[in-house]
Amino acid sequence: MQQSFNKLKFLSFIFLLLITASCSTEPQPIKMGDNCSFCLMGVADNRFGAEIITKKGKIYKFDDTHCLLEFIKANTVPKGEQKSILFVDFEAPHGFVDADNVFLLKSEDLRSPMGSNIAAFKTLTALTANQTKLGGEEVKWASLTNK
Repeated sequence: MQQSFNKLKFLSFIFLLLITASCSTEPQPIKMGDNCSFCLMGVADNRFGAEIITKKGKIYKFDDTHCLLEFIKANTVPKGEQKSILFVDFEAPHGFVDADNVFLLKSEDLRSPMGSNIAAFKTLTALTANQTKLGGEEVKWASLTNK
């Protein structure tokens, strides 16, 4: 009797652990070969890209700002279901910058995978340093989404 009770406790613990792990809403690094949730192409350059994380923990990955914007326009995930929108930090490809705090640089010299040619930075200083090398102009997230 005691042995079956311990087994039940153990199985309950494993079940709770699996549920908790599957509901993680942490960003997942965008890696080469991951598929874009919009165009379905494999990620070719991990310095660009973005993620939408839903309130239920589902993660949508994008290889370029263009794909993110088209996905948002299609209303695949209604705004009320979005927990966060994150951009890949151009200078730290496994890091993310929240859309509310991002600094975006648009430059033809960036040559992003789907042609938006937009890179994300954590700071205005980082954007300015890259703008000096690459040219281009700062763009605001709100203007891209017509907020």
